[in-house]
Amino acid sequence: FSQNCMACHTIGQGPLLGPDLKGLSQRQNREWLVNWMMDPEGVLASGDAYALKLQKESRGAMMLRSPGMTVDLANALLDYIDERSSIQATTTDIQPPEAPLLPQDIEAGRALFIGEQSLVNGGPACMACHTVSALGGFGGGRLGPDLTRSYARLGGRQGLTAWLKTPPSPTMSPVYQESPLSEDEVISIMAFLKDETERDGPEDSTALVNFLLLGIAGAGVLLAVFDRLWRRRFRGVRRLLVRGTNQ
Repeated sequence: FSQNCMACHTIGQGPLLGPDLKGLSQRQNREWLVNWMMDPEGVLASGDAYALKLQKESRGAMMLRSPGMTVDLANALLDYIDERSSIQATTTDIQPPEAPLLPQDIEAGRALFIGEQSLVNGGPACMACHTVSALGGFGGGRLGPDLTRSYARLGGRQGLTAWLKTPPSPTMSPVYQESPLSEDEVISIMAFLKDETERDGPEDSTALVNFLLLGIAGAGVLLAVFDRLWRRRFRGVRRLLVRGTNQ
């Protein structure tokens, strides 16, 4: 649960990116829940009304199948959730920092995000796979989603803290399980992403469109230059061929 579920769910502490799982077995039967955990994409694609309702309540986010999920593991997780649900005062193992986020935290988070400052446990910088609007069209990677509004999408401090500490995605999980972020790094990156969310304007695709148009224009210029430089490269050969034909 800590490795695969806690980034999106709590048991009795309210919803994060996904719903609070306390009392889960009272809301759906065990067979449906196991099928959902085994293949959430397939259940959604089937048009299942309850699955679509969950996705709508989670602001369109889609649950990912945990790596290595089996029927036995799904049942074990459901047993654990049932056990924790029966406890009167449940707590989450990941608590967000309560201290105010300072300007120096934002600057430190930016340095970590773009790789100016190395992560203490040797993990890759966020910018290797992600971008934010402040970096512009050429800044950041595209393997992962744009994180400009991640603070809002993940439900604020608690959701983003859980995601940074135990990222559940198939790409990030094996990397940061071996090279986890430190507490200070989590605070700094969270401060930076919170600032990005607050400063960002309405979401649009202008930066991406400009990037694509610039790429097309650049390709056109290069083709024109190459045509100009090489358009006479076969003239000598053609002359010899013509002369040989005439003879």
